[in-house]
Amino acid sequence: MGCGPPFRDRASSACVRAIRETAASAAAAIRREFCDDEVSFVLLEQLCNRRISAHWTHRESPLTHAHVALGAIRKRGRMSSLIRFSGDVHGKYDAYKRAIAAVPRSIQVGDMGVGFRHARGARLGEPAANPPHYAMVRGDHRFIRGNHDNPTACRTQSQWIPDGHCEDAMMFVGGAVSVDRDQRTEGYDWWPDEELSETELQNIGANYLAHKPRIMVTHDCPEEVAAILLAKFAILGTAERDLFSRTRVALQEMWAAHPPELWIFGHYHVSFEQVLHHGDSEAGTRFICLAELECRDIDAGGPPAAISRRTP
Repeated sequence: MGCGPPFRDRASSACVRAIRETAASAAAAIRREFCDDEVSFVLLEQLCNRRISAHWTHRESPLTHAHVALGAIRKRGRMSSLIRFSGDVHGKYDAYKRAIAAVPRSIQVGDMGVGFRHARGARLGEPAANPPHYAMVRGDHRFIRGNHDNPTACRTQSQWIPDGHCEDAMMFVGGAVSVDRDQRTEGYDWWPDEELSETELQNIGANYLAHKPRIMVTHDCPEEVAAILLAKFAILGTAERDLFSRTRVALQEMWAAHPPELWIFGHYHVSFEQVLHHGDSEAGTRFICLAELECRDIDAGGPPAAISRRTP
């Protein structure tokens, strides 16, 4: 009596079966969520099998491949040009999960609250809550980095959008300066690389000019826009007004070089919307500042006049 196929062959067959079963379930979930039959089991299965043949080893879980393939589908499909943008979260993940539950795609504009550790008390040094990863990967829910996010920890998050990334006529730039950094503890709730370096910002500026995005998604905003906000909302105080930010300066230079149709950001914890012109430019930019946990549904492919609507 033979002993059957070698272990590797049997494990490989089991891997393929498991992924196909997972793929079928994932495809059904996608169709339910997005009502779009174009994203089919066939496409997902092809991606899974391609990844198996190219990369599978006995140490990897079949679920890893299914997760990667499903992520690829979400990124390739995009399904809709409607995106829900949400303001600073600051670790209030229950409210954030409710905000993204009803939509297939969202982008959070920084200060998610990634990588915090308790700086005092009985839990000194222990990690605080992390973003709701499983709720985010059920759809296409991602975030950029704010000043209240640990840059190193962000790089480990699959849903983080890297600084300077461009897609669908949008560009993303995170980071800002913390007005209260002298009251925070380095490595626990403040990080010295909260702003990008001068070189990084210069490289992003060159990329900005090359792509000329239609929509900018940032945590902070151009210097001129910040001055308007700080004058309008006295509650922000004078400390922010007097604090130099190389991020704001770089964003100002980008706006002067190319005015996008829409610029959406957070950081200031106020709700603000205004069309502004830089210098003698005839092309206006609609600036939208999102308050904490405020959401806007934006048709990234729609006309500027109807580019957004408030959501409850």
